[in-house]
Amino acid sequence: MPHPKFFLFIKDKINFSQLARYSGRNEESYRNLFAKPFDFFNFNKILIEQHIEGKKAIAFDPSYINKTGKHTAGVNYFWSGVAGQMKWGLELGGLAIL
Repeated sequence: MPHPKFFLFIKDKINFSQLARYSGRNEESYRNLFAKPFDFFNFNKILIEQHIEGKKAIAFDPSYINKTGKHTAGVNYFWSGVAGQMKWGLELGGLAIL
């Protein structure tokens, strides 16, 4: 798998070709690795258990982004807490373990 530092210095869109350029693997290796199923839930669970002790809490913060285009995937009406109404755009969510 690529080292996380690759994502910091790749200036263009990150794809398998870019990862191959900055690492020792070829593009086909990345395609094969990413084609395999991966259990993200258990991966994150183990990661949290290894690095966070004691009580844990999950925080989720949905955010609204204004978007005027109609061809962007995921564009719809979402609740904007600042405006106090539904607005056309994108919604993204931040997730944290505290």
